[in-house]
Amino acid sequence: MSPFFGTGSTREDDRAVADEAGQLLPRHAFAASVAHSLRLLRSIHVPVTLFAVHLPARGLAAADESVSATLLPFGVVGRLPDGRIGLLYLGPHTLGEAGDRALSTHLLDKIERRLRDHGWGSLCSGLEMTAVHAWTDAIAEPARFLQALDQRGALRTTTGQPTAGGGAQSGA
Repeated sequence: MSPFFGTGSTREDDRAVADEAGQLLPRHAFAASVAHSLRLLRSIHVPVTLFAVHLPARGLAAADESVSATLLPFGVVGRLPDGRIGLLYLGPHTLGEAGDRALSTHLLDKIERRLRDHGWGSLCSGLEMTAVHAWTDAIAEPARFLQALDQRGALRTTTGQPTAGGGAQSGA
């Protein structure tokens, strides 16, 4: 059944998501998937958000897979060129800066909860999320949309509470 109908999660569903997380798209495949999706939607006025998640410790494949499993139900998940985990989100959210902030905080909370549930609570204090919000018909070059993540401040956490470090900002 579709995740849009809000069915309860089962252990089998959780296992399937975890298995899919092992399929975190590599850098080139994620960038190509983002570009392809944005080209398909360029004539439609749809809000789109590109997220980047940075874990404070590199090389923890199990933690990366846990984060990607958390993000997978929300869109295309893969590795960004700089090594962070990326998410292309095309789902609904309240428009405007408050809605953008609420979406970012919601995802960050889900990631933190997942990390704590799997014993990586110590990673939450250095977790950073960056987001770029735009409209699909306003993105002329998908590569520039990806590059915009590097120009944004991150939403950081300290002891599990989100704090603005420039925040998830709007624009392309």
